[in-house]
Amino acid sequence: MVEDFETTFRKLVLAAPTPEAAQLVDRYHELLVERVLPAHGNDPTWAGRVPGAMLEAGLTGVDTVIEARSWPGGTAGALLIGANIAQAREDFLAADMTEAQLGELERLVADPRLLVRGHFTYSTIGRRPAA
Repeated sequence: MVEDFETTFRKLVLAAPTPEAAQLVDRYHELLVERVLPAHGNDPTWAGRVPGAMLEAGLTGVDTVIEARSWPGGTAGALLIGANIAQAREDFLAADMTEAQLGELERLVADPRLLVRGHFTYSTIGRRPAA
């Protein structure tokens, strides 16, 4: 079994206190997926390619379940944005975000008026063929 986030899908924001707040979260997500994660060796498309890799490896019964939940501001899922910023602050700054924008994001992820869609979680299983 391989379970991983598929982070390339857009439309992360389901609700936000302002249109500007929604745009800021969208910008964060764009930079996370297109620049920050790949710069650290993460392939944001891997989860979606796992089923093909399993089939290519000769596994049988390959099946993928895809799930996503909503994450209100202040919950662990929404606070993951703040954790990403804390771990990769310099990367976000190098990708043209400002300290003010990062500070606003850190405040926003605790705001219950923010509702983001969690990343699609791909849970893929496969079995070795019977001997």
